[in-house]
Amino acid sequence: MKNLIYKSMFPLFSLYCAISDLLKGRIDLRICGGFGLIGLISIMAGSHHPDLPAFIPGFLLLLLALLSGERIGYGDALYFLLAALFLKLDQLILLFASALLLCCLISLLLLVRTRFSKEAALPDALPFLSITGMSTLLLLGAGVLP
Repeated sequence: MKNLIYKSMFPLFSLYCAISDLLKGRIDLRICGGFGLIGLISIMAGSHHPDLPAFIPGFLLLLLALLSGERIGYGDALYFLLAALFLKLDQLILLFASALLLCCLISLLLLVRTRFSKEAALPDALPFLSITGMSTLLLLGAGVLP
């Protein structure tokens, strides 16, 4: 039973972050804290053992958010920090790379749709967590993520 709870938390967390980022442009720290607490409880219950190096990408994103004046959002950094409670480093890097690839493809489609026009109204930024959520679902469906 505890393994089922552990395995269902990361997809739920990703889905919440994706929808919240798309609709509000931010994620609620209280809800993220709840998911983080569930991740810590599952670790203490022995469902899995955390991969400590998996926290590095989240900390690097947090540092980039601080240094860039939040051009990379704190929510993105928080997502990857909390995802480290559920994923190993290689899975986290794969998720990050697939989200970046999906962002590139969506950006390219937007450029093609506007025919590379300078006057076209393109968004300043794509909602990265929403795209990360899509990547999570794709990787879960392919059986790459737990």
